Amino acid sequence: MGMSSSATATRDPETLVRSWLGDAEIDGETDAYTGKRQWPRFKWHAPVTIEVPATGTRRESLYASARDISEGGIGVWCSHAMEANTAVRLYVDDASEYVQGRVRQCTTTVGGFIIGVQFTLPES
Repeated sequence: MGMSSSATATRDPETLVRSWLGDAEIDGETDAYTGKRQWPRFKWHAPVTIEVPATGTRRESLYASARDISEGGIGVWCSHAMEANTAVRLYVDDASEYVQGRVRQCTTTVGGFIIGVQFTLPES
């Protein structure tokens, strides 16, 4: 299923993030750095599409793999680097629903990059 600019978030983003967290919590494995984190981070392996807004009407889609997730954001492995502060849309498992985020960091690793994306959920 291709991503298109007509895709919409049919559930509110917080509900979608909670469903992703529920999937990750099934494995029940948290990272060892909980003392320095605002939210517990769960290891999670899922296919992720990162849609990057581009100039004009065209968007760029990058394919990545989730590594971990928390209420505040997601860590993914991607073969392409991304600039910090880039606004993105995140789709999991080729779904039409997405959550908006902002790239916070991009670290070089074996064969690609680890990208940390903070969710930008609307204020309640």
